[in-house]
Amino acid sequence: MPLLSNTFLPRTLAHFLRLATQMKVVLKTYRSEEVVHRVQSQTTDIGFAFIDEP
Repeated sequence: MPLLSNTFLPRTLAHFLRLATQMKVVLKTYRSEEVVHRVQSQTTDIGFAFIDEP
């Protein structure tokens, strides 16, 4: 989701990190299938993806 990962999330995270100065955030963009895999394998804390199944 390039629109989400290239515009909305960076601006939102920048605002959040101004308030939470001790927070460490890494933002990476992956295909939806990879996002689901990373969240399921607990190597990623939060992921946003469009998927075909519930």
